[in-house]
Amino acid sequence: MATSSTFTERIQQWASQLITDLRKRWWWVFIVGPTFAFIWLLLVDRVIGFANKYIDNHLSLSVLRPFVHNSWNSTITKPVFALIAGILVPFAILLVHAYLETRPTGDKPELFAHFVRSHLMPRNALHSMTDQLLKARGRENYEMESDFLFEIFVVNRNPNRPITIKDFICEAKIGENWKRLARINDLTTYQLQKGDDERESTRKDLINFADMTDRIPLTYGIGYRGWLRFELVTDKNTLEKQVFTRLNILDAFGESHPVLPPEPTDTTDGTVVHNPAKILQT
Repeated sequence: MATSSTFTERIQQWASQLITDLRKRWWWVFIVGPTFAFIWLLLVDRVIGFANKYIDNHLSLSVLRPFVHNSWNSTITKPVFALIAGILVPFAILLVHAYLETRPTGDKPELFAHFVRSHLMPRNALHSMTDQLLKARGRENYEMESDFLFEIFVVNRNPNRPITIKDFICEAKIGENWKRLARINDLTTYQLQKGDDERESTRKDLINFADMTDRIPLTYGIGYRGWLRFELVTDKNTLEKQVFTRLNILDAFGESHPVLPPEPTDTTDGTVVHNPAKILQT
């Protein structure tokens, strides 16, 4: 079971690294693609062409020969092969690069991280009331301040290399562009509330992941779980759509570690709500 879980995590890290490479190195297709397309055409002409001539001269395949001749002499065969080679070869190179980047080694930190849960919260606890007032004044769209709250779990899986965390890089897709979000270290605006009844429910503060791991060497097998807060300022119409995000952890060596999709984790400790004390202050 543990081996299966590790294999699944490696595939997820591999896929995430491949997507990152494709975003950063999309121009490879225009450089590597034509180069390998030329090499492929040369290979086709010399090797496959030679094999075709050999078949013509030494084999009497009366049924197969007309098909081979007609297919190979078609005006679209070579361009189609060149197009396929121009696409597959750069992709294969990036695939190998992604594998090498995510391959566990004895010296490289193997930081494994996944989301526990995430929330997009309006900064203003009285947002619904404010929205109704603005609508009454004819303002359907307006700028809003919101916060992404991520609870994450992180563990170092390399027994030979402790590592410290340098930074957290969170990006949100706004329109067609990815925008980096500023991290806010103060989490006291929000709390975890357990129970629906205000009088009987219990509240507790969010555990700050950045403070918990600040300048702390993450050693093998010791898991850390806590919250991060990132500010998102955009218009109301954008927030009403699904906002895609990605989060990476930057270690002291400058290596980036993607935070992977959620795994089954106990989240019965409460629901994220606004801190009443902060509401009264505002």
